[in-house]
Amino acid sequence: MTENHTASITNLESENAQIIEQMWVDHKAEVEQMKADHKAEVPRIEKVAKESIFGISYLCWCQKREMDFSFMGDLLGDFEEHCRKAQAAVNTTEVTTAAEGGENGEEATSGHDPES
Repeated sequence: MTENHTASITNLESENAQIIEQMWVDHKAEVEQMKADHKAEVPRIEKVAKESIFGISYLCWCQKREMDFSFMGDLLGDFEEHCRKAQAAVNTTEVTTAAEGGENGEEATSGHDPES
């Protein structure tokens, strides 16, 4: 019985060692594939990031100067519309704040009552 028990333990240890070894091999292969995928994507990601940053900076520069976006196509037209909506939201907030201040007899720009 002791020999059978020892043989069973040895077999289990051997099976566990094989499973662990295979898991390690699979893990190393996955890591190498992930590294290769990442390395392949980095140039594309960097290119998109640079183009996006440049594009957004340029569009903001144009927007500040009220330049016409029509020659640049629908995409930039959509961006211009987005900028207009954002500016309108800011203006609405400023007007609402000023109106609320006026209803209370205060100036919107004043944070305190000068008579107090």
